[in-house]
Amino acid sequence: MQQAHTLGDLTCHRLTLPNGDSALVADWGAHVLSWTVQGTEQLYLSPTALLDGQAAIRGGVPVCWPQFAERGPGTKHGWARQRLWSPDAPHHGGVTLSQTWRLQHSADASAPAHSLALTVSLSPGALHIGLQVASQATAPWAATGALHTYLRLADVQHARLGGWGADAPGWDSVAKTPNHPPADGCVVGEIDRIDPCGGPLTLSDGPRRLRITQGGWSDTVVWNPGPAKCAALPDMPAGDERHMVCVEAAQALQPLTLAPGARWAGWQRLQLL
Repeated sequence: MQQAHTLGDLTCHRLTLPNGDSALVADWGAHVLSWTVQGTEQLYLSPTALLDGQAAIRGGVPVCWPQFAERGPGTKHGWARQRLWSPDAPHHGGVTLSQTWRLQHSADASAPAHSLALTVSLSPGALHIGLQVASQATAPWAATGALHTYLRLADVQHARLGGWGADAPGWDSVAKTPNHPPADGCVVGEIDRIDPCGGPLTLSDGPRRLRITQGGWSDTVVWNPGPAKCAALPDMPAGDERHMVCVEAAQALQPLTLAPGARWAGWQRLQLL
């Protein structure tokens, strides 16, 4: 089942399975705002997030494209999360309910002409988000990006993120040095780390265990603002860093190169164990 309604100033679409699992997606940014399993929210959305259809939204799953963070000359995290996307009709396939949002970009200083499609697929206990890019450029061009997933935590002190399999070092953007993931999987304090993707990860948060897999993207980003930076954010309550961690499927350390007419796809899947 799919229902359209508004949240703040946003037009949203709720996908609901027969077992009650649901996802809520806004046309603004093709932004996944909520994913519930058996009535329990799995994503973090800031209670003070701006839902005015003009600003980027703090929480859920922002689509960062065609630039990740400040790794380029353009807008931080790109412009795709601050554009109005067009939804297709939902599609039922067996136990899966999915819907695609589309965005056409005309050539300008930020990127050549290309189209984007984001498909959100809901199945019992699982959420799959896929981004597809089709270049309409006449010359190769480069882009970075991410599915900037905010995961809800009961208590960050007890959460652990494990399963790292890559031997190559990543980058610690706080220390500004190469680094490896911590052996204990701790996600407490200010963290801003880009790690080469090395296989499925498992986020443990009390009794909850969430399996995180990705494809197409070369990196995984782990981010938590920590208490000081969280308190300085205008769209996130002080102290809420205790109830979230971002685990992002990303292309950050090295950009994608898109040839004329090329197509690229990257995805992230979240599944409760």
